Amino acid sequence: MLSVLSDAWECKVTAQRSLQKLWRLFLTLLAENAGLNPIVIVTEPRNRHAQGETNAGINVRKGQITNILGENVVQPLLVSTSAITLATKCVMMILKIDDIITVEILDWLWRMELLFALSNDASHED
Repeated sequence: MLSVLSDAWECKVTAQRSLQKLWRLFLTLLAENAGLNPIVIVTEPRNRHAQGETNAGINVRKGQITNILGENVVQPLLVSTSAITLATKCVMMILKIDDIITVEILDWLWRMELLFALSNDASHED
């Protein structure tokens, strides 16, 4: 039972770390596309959030980190939620397709190996 709980906890932690990496990648790409220094732009909001400045975000037009809520740069929660949900579903579909393809390829290879083994056995009997 403890092993199952430990594995479940490890999966949860791994998922959270993966999401953190995803958001950092998103911020890095946003900074690069805006012509900003991605190292500064990615680390500065994290530092400000750690200091309690939860509304700190990237203002691409000014090229700096500002209070996004104070700048009236807001978007409905549904937009962000939908984007994340759709991206997650897309990745899940790709992974399922990869699994199907992998299983089909392995099955095909196994059949080919079996046929090859049978043909070799038949040729040795002659």
